[in-house]
Amino acid sequence: MIVRPFKKSDAPACCNVINSCLTAMTNLDNPTRFYAMSNNIPADFYAAIKDDYALVAELHGQIVGVAALHDDEMHHVYVSPDYQGSGIGETLVLALEAEAKAYGITQLHITAAQDAVEFFKHIGYRIQGNQYRKVKYSAIQEVKMTKTIAESASV
Repeated sequence: MIVRPFKKSDAPACCNVINSCLTAMTNLDNPTRFYAMSNNIPADFYAAIKDDYALVAELHGQIVGVAALHDDEMHHVYVSPDYQGSGIGETLVLALEAEAKAYGITQLHITAAQDAVEFFKHIGYRIQGNQYRKVKYSAIQEVKMTKTIAESASV
């Protein structure tokens, strides 16, 4: 596996990874899933992360994961369902933690989908509370999580 900086030409493959994850999420109803997938387009994805520290995980020439960091907030952390549980997500998050630590950030935050809470708990993130995000006619429950990284980040 190769972890490398995101480049603009990666946006379509990253959107495919995200759509695969949205398809596999158990806590989305079908209208919400359809709406989220139909709005996940490469130009918008690129615009959302172009100014952030963003990485992709590549395996055999195929992008299988993506993650981004904006100040002390991680976002767009996705690993293709076919590769979840293989360490790719943890590798991406540790790389973001190391970058944050290099810039003097000692605590990271993420708003995680319900399906990702156990993953983030496993790698040391703590639940801070729930929030609801309106998506078209639905409300998605998300979980605010944090981790102190002062001494824990390494790649």
